[in-house]
Amino acid sequence: MFRNSLYSVSEKQGNGNELLLKVHINGHHEVFSGHFPGNPVLPGVCMIAMMREILEEYTGSRLMIREASNIKFLAVLNPFDHPEPEIFIQQEKIGKEIRVKCNLDSGTTRFFSFSGTLIITGTI
Repeated sequence: MFRNSLYSVSEKQGNGNELLLKVHINGHHEVFSGHFPGNPVLPGVCMIAMMREILEEYTGSRLMIREASNIKFLAVLNPFDHPEPEIFIQQEKIGKEIRVKCNLDSGTTRFFSFSGTLIITGTI
């Protein structure tokens, strides 16, 4: 939905249950025209969607959030101030569920933190 329009992956490292990606945020994407004109801020729902899309590609499965036990939006992500944040994902597959911990960071700034369970709804 947002890959290659709102964001693109510039670096990717993964081993087993851990995944680290550097993403480039497109500060000229249409989402920023309303959020907020003259002071672009990456919406929290877009951070969640990025995490899900990245996990879908990594697992080869369609995913839906079943439970979000902890979501924190900790800082404002202006795509011109922080154009290439990193996403760190730990995931554990148990049957048709994937337990996830995810952080979106740039240097020492943490923008987003998520803990929860996604459910596999099909294959890509």
